[in-house]
Amino acid sequence: MRRIALIPMKNLELGKTRLSKVLSPTKRRRIVLSMLSNVIKACKGAGLECVVLSSDRRVLAICRRRKCKTMIERAESLNESVEEAVRQLGPDAETRISIVFSDLPLLSSSDISTIMRVLDHCDVVISPDLHLLGTNIIALKGVFDGLRFMYGRESFNAHLHAFNSRGKTIKTYISLGTALDIDTPGDIHLLEKILGKSRAWSLLSAY
Repeated sequence: MRRIALIPMKNLELGKTRLSKVLSPTKRRRIVLSMLSNVIKACKGAGLECVVLSSDRRVLAICRRRKCKTMIERAESLNESVEEAVRQLGPDAETRISIVFSDLPLLSSSDISTIMRVLDHCDVVISPDLHLLGTNIIALKGVFDGLRFMYGRESFNAHLHAFNSRGKTIKTYISLGTALDIDTPGDIHLLEKILGKSRAWSLLSAY
């Protein structure tokens, strides 16, 4: 059985622009790479093969040094890029593909292992963000012909509707590790409240 974590990753210069008012470009890049490193560690710790999807050759080079497979993102939109990547990975009936966003600083191997266990009993597992609006993880079992992703505004409900309309059985998995993504200064403040400021910044500056 193949178990794959497909990790989309923006160009380093475009990542986390909503943090630009409080962080320098250098600090933003370091945070982005630190969170990516944590996501890779969590997925590998759960026994998944990591494939990083990005248009940034610096990111791809870093990931290859981390013994990850890489794919060059060529499509214009995130949805098209992920759809094409899933097709290229060529899933069969025994394949498990999890699309895991790279900005989850508290994601753990336990989270990923639990999602894999839940996936044994359904077709799709979806992990939303803290606001139940965005989608941070989608785990798929088997082959999904004509698969379409709905990343963007209120993607969680859009994904639920899309998979349900195709007759797929869906379960939701939510934990702090899967739900807390870092997009805004408020997200960093929440992480500081959870871990303490020193530990939070140690985690965000690990790269």
